[in-house]
Amino acid sequence: MGLKDQETKRELLTLFRGSYSIVFSAKTQKIRMVEDPDDDKFLECAIALNADFIVSGDRHLLELGDYMGIKILNPRDFLHVIESRRV
Repeated sequence: MGLKDQETKRELLTLFRGSYSIVFSAKTQKIRMVEDPDDDKFLECAIALNADFIVSGDRHLLELGDYMGIKILNPRDFLHVIESRRV
């Protein structure tokens, strides 16, 4: 599921505007976990920032499902998790 679904795009944008922070890190631990080496940077950043989730439509990341306790979800599944926490 990509972000071609307009409703999912709107929900994600509303969610990030309202209650979540986006943080960037310059120093990351170098790892090699994903079949596509260009994707490792997302894991590195998530680890450096103690992230709970990586939200992605990338097949290589999604195949991991979880890395060091960081859940890797597509946008729709991420929204379901967040909605279930609000109940």
